[in-house]
Amino acid sequence: MNEEVWKIHVDVNNFYPSCHVSVNPALRGKAVAVLSNNDGNVISRSVAAKAMGIPMGAVFHEIKHLVTSGKLIVFSSKYQLYGDFSTRVMNILRRFIPAVELYSIDEGFGEIKAELKEVIELARKVKDTIFRWLRLHVSIGIAKTKSLAKVATYIAKRREEYDGVFALGETDQTNDVLREIKVGDLWGIGYSGEKKLNSIGVENAFQLIGLPDGWIQKNLTVQGLRLAYELRGEVCKPLQLEIKPKKAIMVAPSFGRVVTDLETMTKALKRHVIKAGEKLRHQHSKAALMTVFINTNRFAKHKPQYCNSLTFSLPFATNENEVLFRCAASVLGHLYTPGYDYHKVGVMLSGLSTDTSQQLKLFVETPDPRRSRLEKAFDRLRLKFGRDLVFYADRIPVKEPEPDWLTKQQYKSEAPTTNWKEILKAA
Repeated sequence: MNEEVWKIHVDVNNFYPSCHVSVNPALRGKAVAVLSNNDGNVISRSVAAKAMGIPMGAVFHEIKHLVTSGKLIVFSSKYQLYGDFSTRVMNILRRFIPAVELYSIDEGFGEIKAELKEVIELARKVKDTIFRWLRLHVSIGIAKTKSLAKVATYIAKRREEYDGVFALGETDQTNDVLREIKVGDLWGIGYSGEKKLNSIGVENAFQLIGLPDGWIQKNLTVQGLRLAYELRGEVCKPLQLEIKPKKAIMVAPSFGRVVTDLETMTKALKRHVIKAGEKLRHQHSKAALMTVFINTNRFAKHKPQYCNSLTFSLPFATNENEVLFRCAASVLGHLYTPGYDYHKVGVMLSGLSTDTSQQLKLFVETPDPRRSRLEKAFDRLRLKFGRDLVFYADRIPVKEPEPDWLTKQQYKSEAPTTNWKEILKAA
């Protein structure tokens, strides 16, 4: 038996539109696009939408006539739906491959030791199962390294004869494929890296791996050098089986309309702080630093512009919503200047440490460990039963309509896989 270790890369085709098509089969084969926050730009397109010539990043108001004429169907971003489908895809992958890395919301890597023929058969089972269970098409690349597996997926996605699964095995075959791949399409080569390579006549991946290591590291950094080694077949990027905690957490969605008053900005900031606190507790971290920032819309050049921010130390490292918001609100009052049309208020938490350790300070208030446990209990209840289930007795919420300053989502879809109220009904 000629068993070897192979990397498997799984990529869901046109992920965001495909999720909407999966829960609404009537959309199959139609031109579907998903919009960014505030419905500003196109961030994902179905095959039919790409065939219409709609580019990635297209400004929505420039193509809105296609929607009104019925040629294009658009959806506001629905990350709750996408996150659920992502989890389901990765869980299916883990049924076949024990070692799996979640690389992004629509991509994952696996690793398995077997003969290449067996790995290809396994990949086809993964592909077929994901389609049967989720109605999502995936492309799968197989190679000795993660970077080569990404290249294989690139081929699998674009050549119908491979039916969504392609393996790079022999050296000569790999070199032939690398000659077809433009350097700008490689994993980790950005626009500036592509320009540097093109300036010295390097157009494809095969030419890149022939460059001296010193030149690559100097001009493309150590990450570029690792990419080159991986394309040569040497493993430099092992699977990351554990998700590393974020070093900073930021929540800063744009307003759905112009905001001018401090009261509305404070309400928005509180919502953002609560969300940041949830993310902080989810990864079992506490923050020692906070940054609050506000700004107007830099694209509205005919209006006065203003932006300001302040980074400061918290009284102690914490993940408690009450402490975080109290500090954020006090700083916002200093940053706010009347007379401007504000586009965004945001918060960033940094200086993160684990919530199992606590560096105390002399002569300052100390955290109450009971509050931290209470916040975690709140999170569990809200996650299971809904956000408005529990609250502090001295802050009974008043039932108000949805604020009009929230991020604009004019083309919201339902999320039948995560919301009982929106579950699909048989006609």
